[in-house]
Amino acid sequence: MLVVQIDLHKKSTLFGIALIVCAVCMLVGALGVHYFVAQKEKPVPGFLKILGADDGTVFVDLEGNPVTLATYADAPIVLFAWASWCPSCGEQLALIAKSASEGSAPPILAINRGETLDLARDYLSFVGKYEQLIYWVDTKDIFFKTVEGYAMPELVVYDAKGEEVFRHRGTLTEVDVRAAFASVAPR
Repeated sequence: MLVVQIDLHKKSTLFGIALIVCAVCMLVGALGVHYFVAQKEKPVPGFLKILGADDGTVFVDLEGNPVTLATYADAPIVLFAWASWCPSCGEQLALIAKSASEGSAPPILAINRGETLDLARDYLSFVGKYEQLIYWVDTKDIFFKTVEGYAMPELVVYDAKGEEVFRHRGTLTEVDVRAAFASVAPR
């Protein structure tokens, strides 16, 4: 009879543990769904948010001169995040420049993220520099963090009101680039 009581005790203990595990899984699942919904409802950061982070010391051009996004505050703009460690960024810069040369495109800022000016220059010397693009370096990686980027490369388009109208994360195709430019084309 003692053996039966031990077995019943083990069964009830296992049942209790199983209930706790199920409750924890349900709680984690519910929190995950809540987080996912909150992320979808979160407003996409606009150009003004990036502009707010640009205190005049964030970006430099390839000559090392400070530059600011305020120059482009009231016009459509394409921002493209790239880095020397990104396997496809050199090809992507060429693709964007080619597409820009085939039609009308807003200013395209190719912003190096988080690297030194010398490294950015060396990389562009290696892969090529295109006159259709305006090259900036963001040694503090403020732009990518501010737009909440998570893929490389990342292309973001803002209209003249400063609202995000197009975003592409990862490797671009010609169709993607045309869609980006078309999102701010005159109607």
